[in-house]
Amino acid sequence: MDTPTPLLMQAMRHLPDSIRAERIARTTLQLEISGRCVQFAVLERHIKYQATLNGLIQMGNSKLLVCNALCREHADFCVENEINYLDVAGNIWIKTAHVSYWHQNY
Repeated sequence: MDTPTPLLMQAMRHLPDSIRAERIARTTLQLEISGRCVQFAVLERHIKYQATLNGLIQMGNSKLLVCNALCREHADFCVENEINYLDVAGNIWIKTAHVSYWHQNY
């Protein structure tokens, strides 16, 4: 398996202590949240403009956006549009059929 990108490594280092993460393939991340394991296809993006997020609205809840630290406006946009995300500051929002989790470090 390839070495994770610096963006993914940094985001994983800043996960809340209550979440365990394991990279199980090059672009697949498994998170254990409240005793439930959920797998996500990882989409790494640098988010500077909301237009970048607009293209992710229909990505589905089996994908996880891993990105730079989101400003509050962009984080709120992700929540409103149900875009699962994990940023390098440790902010995370997850909503699937089996797990809901939200943690912000603002």
